[in-house]
Amino acid sequence: MPRLDPITRQLYQRSPAHRVIVLMYHGTPAGSAARPYATPAKRFAEQLDFLKATGWTTAVLSALGDPARLSPKTVLITFDDGYKNNYQGAFLPLLERGMRATWFVVSGRLGRRADWLAGPDDDSALMDGRQVRDLAEAGMEVGSHSHDHLHLEQLDQAAIAEQLVRSKAELEALLGRKVEAFAYPYGTYDDRVVGEVERAGYRFACTTRSGWWRPEESALLIRRVTLFGDENLGSFARKLTFADNEVGWGRVLRYYSGRLRARVGRLLPSR
Repeated sequence: MPRLDPITRQLYQRSPAHRVIVLMYHGTPAGSAARPYATPAKRFAEQLDFLKATGWTTAVLSALGDPARLSPKTVLITFDDGYKNNYQGAFLPLLERGMRATWFVVSGRLGRRADWLAGPDDDSALMDGRQVRDLAEAGMEVGSHSHDHLHLEQLDQAAIAEQLVRSKAELEALLGRKVEAFAYPYGTYDDRVVGEVERAGYRFACTTRSGWWRPEESALLIRRVTLFGDENLGSFARKLTFADNEVGWGRVLRYYSGRLRARVGRLLPSR
């Protein structure tokens, strides 16, 4: 196993909870990350190597439609927005390791820049249609992140439907295959948005709520754990252990305190 601090190593090795988990990434720049949601390519490659070394299997999001075929220790790697730096910084490293992932792209912004980010720079460039086809042809999954990356819950019903239906149709025309996966822009939605996602024909939709994937929950409200640019292997391993975005030492302390209280409760005589 790659080197971890002793506490994280113990947590990770002894956790009985390793099961299907969905991870959320954004950009993978070649250098240091200028934005908190971007993961430097070198760090992303280290995380992939950690997953392989510790026995995780990767799958695309639509594999959740047949959970019986999933290994109990499956990780679904997802990318929001479709940044151009994902091609070199994520797609190729995944290919080299025989791993798969799902990309949610903004169909109306292919080959352009992420104008929803403050201060557009080189790392805000988005993949073009040819690069997105390369992903799909190599066995990656391409899903929709809407047509224009708007706050869908702020739109009227007709505009929500247009964002969803138009993106799905454009991506299916580009790829020559069905597009069944979706991720809510900004992670925000309401009942109207979820209803239109279903009516548009998407089978799976990702939120930004953390937690393990739970087959009993709606396939249109899939939980994901967020990866940030400053993750070291210790925090990465703890996210795989807790399926939580917050895995600092305070979280670890609460975990051990809870276990201690439970143990003491079992030892105390019942009244």
